[in-house]
Amino acid sequence: SPPQVLGYDPEAAPLAPREARVTSPPARFLQYRLAFTGRDHVTPVVGRAQVTYVVPNLKPVISSIQASYSNSADGSSKSGKRKYRAPEPAATLDLTWEASDPNDDQLIYDLEYQPAGSAKWLPLFQDLEDTSCEWDTRLVPDGRYIIRVTASDRPDNPAQMAKTAVRRTDPILIDNSPPLIEKLDQRASRRGVRITATARDALSPIQAASYNIDSADQWEPLLPDDLIYDSTQEAITINIPDLAQGSHVVTLRVIDRRGNAKYEGVLMEIGPEPR
Repeated sequence: SPPQVLGYDPEAAPLAPREARVTSPPARFLQYRLAFTGRDHVTPVVGRAQVTYVVPNLKPVISSIQASYSNSADGSSKSGKRKYRAPEPAATLDLTWEASDPNDDQLIYDLEYQPAGSAKWLPLFQDLEDTSCEWDTRLVPDGRYIIRVTASDRPDNPAQMAKTAVRRTDPILIDNSPPLIEKLDQRASRRGVRITATARDALSPIQAASYNIDSADQWEPLLPDDLIYDSTQEAITINIPDLAQGSHVVTLRVIDRRGNAKYEGVLMEIGPEPR
């Protein structure tokens, strides 16, 4: 830049600040040079040189977002036996994200969600200061959703200078409904019973099935007819070859991958053995 001359001011106080405007273009580094010219036996003195600058406001950065369900009960009892009911799946979705600001500005966050197939974003949380929150997913219909986090540095900047950053999650499955048990059929003989059914879930694959006789503590695991749980619909067959004479209740339990359980009881009568 062209040199700027700061002449001697006899009325100025000793070491009084003198100002000069930096006319070089904005850059990452600044280098300056001072040239002193004395007069007679008087030598110029500089007590301190200070350069004041403003860093342009830079947008925040959201480096990651995570969504996971809170831990649910493990289904065990103090005696070590398996409980009659399956563990209840968690419906609270934990949302956490990591964000930073190059200017070290304070950040606040707005969260929105978008149902699959929709172009609209619906408000979830606003003006959060923490980088985590909990969402009770029972408040929305089952389906797949995308969460959008918007970070803003507006607490430390004028409205016209504030900047934002946006990050979205991958589609998140929300499934709080149990599977359906359909086409339930029973055939009882004098000492045995055969039960067939179809388990179906709208969103999550079927993960497990088991049956219980007369509310016993023990649940007997079942494989689907095709021997692998890999679909949202599975055919299931229960063969019980030996039951005592009298009335019995066989309960079928089906669990989807989200942990939602469906129970269906079948009342049957086992006749006396032939003589």
